Amino acid sequence: MKCTGEQPQYLRALPLHYSQEETEQHDGWSLFGYYLAPTNEFYRKILAPREFMEIVSPEEVRQEYAAILEKMLGQHR
Repeated sequence: MKCTGEQPQYLRALPLHYSQEETEQHDGWSLFGYYLAPTNEFYRKILAPREFMEIVSPEEVRQEYAAILEKMLGQHR
């Protein structure tokens, strides 16, 4: 997961999952990796800071996240 803004600092202080690992750190963004089977709870946790987080891989999780966001958008049209 690619995180921007203050999100990397937040995740360092309060990891989303015990398997969380910061794999890259750059000026303005960081990459975090997880070893887990994504659950509804995991998706709920990453929806709150959505504009500061991008699912990079795996593709099926990226697509599921996009589908959730599309469904949310459709409810507000």
